[in-house]
Amino acid sequence: MAAVVDALRTSGMNLNPQQEGLTIYIQIPKVSREQREALAKSAKVLFNNAKTAMGKVHTTTLKKVMKQKKRGGVSVDIIHGVEAKILEAMQLKVKEAETMMKAKQNELLRDS
Repeated sequence: MAAVVDALRTSGMNLNPQQEGLTIYIQIPKVSREQREALAKSAKVLFNNAKTAMGKVHTTTLKKVMKQKKRGGVSVDIIHGVEAKILEAMQLKVKEAETMMKAKQNELLRDS
């Protein structure tokens, strides 16, 4: 139980848990406008990190396709088709991540 209380205290969520026997009481503070703005900014940072990671996966995958292209034995049309599918999949996932980020930012920043 002490580990749970300590984890809640050090979580950075501005919580002050109180333990009474086997029960933990947590008073949840109202999130301020500044805190919500900081969370919205961190959503943008997380989106950019995800976008960078997807770009790395895209590059790595394209390198593997290019190796196959150099080795031969695979039709150029198939190689181009695979390259197009990889790019399309990456663009789709980036768009999904951006949509999720914007929705979360709107949720955080709407007046409440």
